[in-house]
Amino acid sequence: MQTPEDIRNLPIDITFSRLGEWLVDRKRIPSDWRKRMAVIKAKISKEFSLLPKDIEPYFHTLDLDGKF
Repeated sequence: MQTPEDIRNLPIDITFSRLGEWLVDRKRIPSDWRKRMAVIKAKISKEFSLLPKDIEPYFHTLDLDGKF
């Protein structure tokens, strides 16, 4: 027989495409998380454009369209 601790530690099988919905339903993340993420991505893109590209050659290969 499994203890409550064992049951609590069982893995959860959730498809990745529904993970955000699952987390919102269980109040682990706010329902407006997509809007908040868009704001963060915009800030990252703005600051990223200010980085000197000659410091790290990898910076030239990164996508600035918000696809991180």
